[in-house]
Amino acid sequence: MIRIENSSRELKYLKCELIIAEKVKEKGEEKMKTKLLAVVFVALLAMSIAPAFSYEPPVPGQPFVHYIDPQELKFTGPCTESQRFTAKVMVYQVLDLYAWDILVKWDNASLILESYELKVPAGWPVGGYNILIDDLDWESLHFAVTRLGLVSGFNGTMSLADLYFHVVAEPCWNTGCITTVIDINNATSMFSTACGIRMYPQIVEDGTIKINPSKPNMEILFSNTFNLTKKKALGYYEEQVITAYVWVSNATKLYGIEAEVTWDSDLLEIDLQQITINTEAFPGPWTLLIQELIPGDFYFEVLRPEPPIKPPIKGTFWILKMEFKVKCYEEDYIPINGTCTIGFNPAWTGLLMCGTWYMGTDSQAIDLSTATYYWRPIKYDFTQNGHVGVEDILEALDHYGEDRTGMVAGQGFDFDNDNDVDIYDIVKVAKAYCHSTPPPMPP
Repeated sequence: MIRIENSSRELKYLKCELIIAEKVKEKGEEKMKTKLLAVVFVALLAMSIAPAFSYEPPVPGQPFVHYIDPQELKFTGPCTESQRFTAKVMVYQVLDLYAWDILVKWDNASLILESYELKVPAGWPVGGYNILIDDLDWESLHFAVTRLGLVSGFNGTMSLADLYFHVVAEPCWNTGCITTVIDINNATSMFSTACGIRMYPQIVEDGTIKINPSKPNMEILFSNTFNLTKKKALGYYEEQVITAYVWVSNATKLYGIEAEVTWDSDLLEIDLQQITINTEAFPGPWTLLIQELIPGDFYFEVLRPEPPIKPPIKGTFWILKMEFKVKCYEEDYIPINGTCTIGFNPAWTGLLMCGTWYMGTDSQAIDLSTATYYWRPIKYDFTQNGHVGVEDILEALDHYGEDRTGMVAGQGFDFDNDNDVDIYDIVKVAKAYCHSTPPPMPP
């Protein structure tokens, strides 16, 4: 039986140290850590009997609070498992804190403790305190600290330990938020004054960690960097290449996508052979299926082997690159020589996409995504080659002298609305010679 006689305070501490040394020697340090933590507090309580020095505890002020900082922390996906943070085991407005024994617990399915640093108050000299650590398992840390000598305890606010955690939970978008707690177990944690009197914090607060997955999304953007403002593209000459990307954002456990893309084939055309997949962001092995359904409509499917054969893909990245070519926009009322000889009025088409993504073992319909292509031809660029040149003046001259009486005013080459294609109309084209500035993007 362990006994500490009612003698001087210095002798009590000496006997406490001897008891600890003897137990470590007998049964091995690793097996005795848990019991030694209790021995420290047995000694502290024994010292409260007939103290050898005059001691008056300080007058209590603010409530003694024991808590985890941060009180609440939120991580929003994707890739929450890449997050790291520090949790501090705090005491607030404590008076005469001489020793403490604390057990901290957490769920190692959500959090991994990578390292920790135990703290003592500033001013406590090396050798003037003792630390015992009991690493119970991967889900808890048990430690005790006691001051040594005939001195008073600590007054104020401080961290007793800094715990460095790594988030390892990666919830899927359809499982909802995971809430986990860093628990400072109030039933087992103990605090003592320098007089050996046990202290009870009035408030004990755990730390709450929320891991919230973001719902993934897929959409068409006219940019190879993720920028939601890049949902518009402008075309103004024939055969111009308009590059669009199918972007995946907030993916957490993606292994497959299937979708259909549609647009107005009078304005844009595509060579399905020129569709490429982002092999860096979506590495193989995978299967890719691209099938034209009708002009202005194609279906694609890209799949990797399901987990656990291959790990799923995470993050935000483009998965398909599509190169459209601008078609000559013919207005129905002016099919001159079967070519696009006018077409000053703008036109537009949406690039629509809908489909399904596969996350883990689940699937979810993709919300309809729309990007917009605008046809804004350069005025008097009849050949639609990107500038007004001699060929456009010659095109206007081919219609010189035409009587437009009875026709819709302003159509054809009657630019001044006088029902004739005359020299004044030719002058308007000539004055635009070398003009190549594309019109502004619609608001």
